[in-house]
Amino acid sequence: MNIWLVTTGSSDIQLTTDEYWNDWYERSPVKRKCHDLPFKPTQIVQDEEEPYRVPPRVLGRVYEEQPDEVLEYLKFPLIERFSTQLKDKQIDKIIILVTDQSAVFPEGKRENIKCPYWQDTYELESAFELYLQNDFANAQFIRQVLLPKEGEPGLDDWNNVLKIVQSALDEAINKINSDINTIYISHQAGTPAISSAVQFASLAKFGKKVQFVVSDEYNKSTSLIESSEYLWKIKLQEINALLDRRDYDGVKSILSSLINNWEKTKEPKVKEIRELLKIAILWNLADFKEFKSSIEKRDEVDKERVNNWWWSGYEAGYLAVVRLEQGNVVEAMFHSFRSVEGTIREWALWKYKQQIQYSNPNQPTTPYFHNTNIVNQPKNVKDWFNRNKHDHFHNVVLFGEKLFSLLEASSPKNLWQKNSDIQVVAGDTREERNSIFHCLRGLQEENLFKAWDTRDRAGWEARLVSCLNFVSGEKFQSLKKASLMANIHEKLKEAIASYI
Repeated sequence: MNIWLVTTGSSDIQLTTDEYWNDWYERSPVKRKCHDLPFKPTQIVQDEEEPYRVPPRVLGRVYEEQPDEVLEYLKFPLIERFSTQLKDKQIDKIIILVTDQSAVFPEGKRENIKCPYWQDTYELESAFELYLQNDFANAQFIRQVLLPKEGEPGLDDWNNVLKIVQSALDEAINKINSDINTIYISHQAGTPAISSAVQFASLAKFGKKVQFVVSDEYNKSTSLIESSEYLWKIKLQEINALLDRRDYDGVKSILSSLINNWEKTKEPKVKEIRELLKIAILWNLADFKEFKSSIEKRDEVDKERVNNWWWSGYEAGYLAVVRLEQGNVVEAMFHSFRSVEGTIREWALWKYKQQIQYSNPNQPTTPYFHNTNIVNQPKNVKDWFNRNKHDHFHNVVLFGEKLFSLLEASSPKNLWQKNSDIQVVAGDTREERNSIFHCLRGLQEENLFKAWDTRDRAGWEARLVSCLNFVSGEKFQSLKKASLMANIHEKLKEAIASYI
């Protein structure tokens, strides 16, 4: 079964002449009903591009009194083009959406010609149906009224209209007891809110069975568009919003529902998107080991940077920035402090490789600074070890305050004293971080900035990148420039845009 769903609007039914209009109006009982209106409902609008137009409510009432006479002089610009496009498609049923906002605009609110009430197509439904019977004599007509209730917004309200359209569409389909092969949707008539709602509702309900009938107002031509093209255009906005939030799992979910055989297709563009998304999801999970393994396979990656001991620290720092942009302050605090402490840990493992021993097999990742070859270390480091070692084991567990104090002991005194950023993080930030993560309490942006002794996001990020540069010896100006994920993100956006 093939169905055509057609929306109707105020400009979709027009007069081809004004010669008989006044006579029709004078003979119609409508004149008496409209006598007390402060505007002239007989007023005809005409421009060079369109025939004669009168308020649809008034035209509909006049038409109902003398349908045979009036119908001959009615023009249906959009529907005429749509009918020409669809008349060989064996349309079985036609769902006509008409509008009625009488509950929203009671009599006291109808005293202006611009009131949406006068633009409703409810009273012209039979005219639409009679006209369409010329091309679709065997089709069954189903009228559905878009009828907002008293106290609800009108049909230009996007949220409310979507609910009304969904309900009308459900009611219409319940009247059809056969399987649907194709449902043709012409949605350009009516308010923008109705047009958008019809697109969303039909795609959600019928998916790939939908074909859109669209008209080009400039060359007066029509064409059919597969639902997949519309889905891409609609979903692209959602995808871009998810990309801006770095919600890569959400992007994957949408794409996998749109692209056939998502996981197995060998189409180059899809494979590229799939690969980039996999990398992005690993980064979002802070799985920098697997992230590194994946990006190393790509030719454009800076291999030298990714193999430096300090590289993952900048990625963790940039992840903190992204988390703050997402409004996740707790994770921003976690990843920002973790990026500094974790980078210091990597520095210690790199710089003191000969002095590092690891814990028992039950805790294989806990490093100890052992007294092995301690005799060859500078005095400051020897003093640090003697102050912090366990007398029995002759080693120092490397985490928390011990890491920061080792970094201080290993750094030239003048450099440590000149860098207020690393001093703040080693002292106040570290203590505040411990306090925050040992308490069940909320965390706002101001708490994060206070912990880092900064006033705003810019100051917080500047202090974070300064600390990472101090540890690594690099000179990055921002975490975005230091992160390889920032480049992956842009390539993912480009790959999705080029595929669509």
